[in-house]
Amino acid sequence: MRNFFHNISDILLAILIVAVCAGVIFWRMHIIMQYPEKVVNAQQQQQVEQQDEDAAETDAQDDAADEEAKG
Repeated sequence: MRNFFHNISDILLAILIVAVCAGVIFWRMHIIMQYPEKVVNAQQQQQVEQQDEDAAETDAQDDAADEEAKG
């Protein structure tokens, strides 16, 4: 009887752990599914900022070249 209880308790514990994990994943599924979109948005934002920095640097170089040409 004792061995049967120990064997069943291990199986029940494993089932309980799997059920809790599945519950947490199901509960947080909308956040998990939004993660790739957040990564893409962050990459796009970084690209826009890089383009803005490159444009500002180009403008500054053009202004410096104009100053040298005048002076």
